Amino acid sequence: MYRVLKPNGRYILAIGNNKIRNELFESWKYIMDISEKIGFEIELYFGSEIIKHFIKVKREERINTDWIVVLRKPHD
Repeated sequence: MYRVLKPNGRYILAIGNNKIRNELFESWKYIMDISEKIGFEIELYFGSEIIKHFIKVKREERINTDWIVVLRKPHD
């Protein structure tokens, strides 16, 4: 994505966390770290509570927050 995005272009991601072996894996933190290493700037990020769950899973396995991450490709 970084290669094809124009300078000052933005890429917006919605990312949910995962549970692996009953441990919370905060995917958005890893995505932000990798994105900065690639060359993106983190313009904005925030959590958004999921109001209506469309996928029926057990309550303890349900993701309650989506993270929105706005990445920006800086000028060369």
